[in-house]
Amino acid sequence: MLGRISDVSRTHVLRKSQSGSSLELPNHPDKFQIEGANTDGIIPSEIEVRLLSGHSIKIKRPNNKEELIENLFAINTHTINLRAFSHQCLIGEKIIYSDFSNITITDIQIVNQGGLTLIPNDPKKSETLNKIKAGKFKTPVDMQYDKVVVMAAVKQNGRVLRFASQELQRDREVVMEAVKQNGMVLSDASQELQRDREVVMEAVKENGWALSYASQELQRDRDVVMEAVKQNGRMLSDASQELQGDKEVVMEAVEKCGFALEFASETLRGDRDVVMAAVKQDGEALAFASDELKKDRDIVKAAIAQCVFAWTHVSNELKQDKHFMRTLPKSTANHIRKYQTNSQPCSVQ
Repeated sequence: MLGRISDVSRTHVLRKSQSGSSLELPNHPDKFQIEGANTDGIIPSEIEVRLLSGHSIKIKRPNNKEELIENLFAINTHTINLRAFSHQCLIGEKIIYSDFSNITITDIQIVNQGGLTLIPNDPKKSETLNKIKAGKFKTPVDMQYDKVVVMAAVKQNGRVLRFASQELQRDREVVMEAVKQNGMVLSDASQELQRDREVVMEAVKENGWALSYASQELQRDRDVVMEAVKQNGRMLSDASQELQGDKEVVMEAVEKCGFALEFASETLRGDRDVVMAAVKQDGEALAFASDELKKDRDIVKAAIAQCVFAWTHVSNELKQDKHFMRTLPKSTANHIRKYQTNSQPCSVQ
């Protein structure tokens, strides 16, 4: 005897009835049953999914993730052929993405226990979802509480999270999708999710500036900060003092943005390796080097070779050293003289 899943208008999770002979919903006008389950609640080898349109589709009971995705793809294709976005699939209480990317192994057991639900979308929601798919989305006020709509929207444009309800700004799945698309929308997530390491990690990978909105605890997390400065070296500014003194983290930052040297610890601003890396990326970073290194001949040469304006930050002692000036390439010396005459910065090739 085949099990049968009928459509419902609201999200429900199937549960075993007291009799043990079927799995059913609590009393509700739209309740449905999966018939044919044995006393252990095991679904037969096939399940018949019946749609509101009167159509039905049979699926095999999945034994692995691949079979489950294959079944859901068949259902999705069938329903789209009837009407685009006419139904959404749920496994338990989890909304299944259209690309099935959030399917997990644990979903197999839920489906086999009757936890597969099809919910029809109302026409307005279907129209909104189709607009989102076409990239013509504008947030309708009455859809800001709808997880399906908001989820689809943030995948296209993470900034839509700003217009979602507070409840959905606390929803981990929604926020995760939003920060993957635009890390800066971490600013619109709940404080709880700004403390969520995985969410913050995804955000800073997409945009290092997102570290500004992470909790202080995560701004002390070495791995999180490392990902942020790899994406944007200036985010060393929001790292903890301890990490601003971590040579490996600071090196990563100044190699991306020489000006990150400004936020390094005093010790590392006097570290020759760190300062050399910084001025090679941006000669003007010499401004943040220790007084001792501002008169280091090799570092000064590297800085003014990158940008002649770095000459402003060279120690007076070295500026007055005629022998040092004679060691500079002729083109570099000429650029310095022009700069001193015109007080205008220019790059040195």
